[in-house]
Amino acid sequence: MTPLNAKFRKILWINVVIIGFGVGVLVYLKFHNVLYALGAGLGISAVEYAFLRMSLDRKQAKEQEGKK
Repeated sequence: MTPLNAKFRKILWINVVIIGFGVGVLVYLKFHNVLYALGAGLGISAVEYAFLRMSLDRKQAKEQEGKK
């Protein structure tokens, strides 16, 4: 995989942090257990990172093809 440019890297990390934190807070409010919240937040963050990284990689490739 090619490295993402700054714009896409910023989008990727902002989304991963917001969704991971949000899910962690929701799980904490439901179960009142910090370990469950950390596990859920880290788990969803990993999944979000993988799928969004692939999506942004394809989008960046399309943008670079369009510039040629």
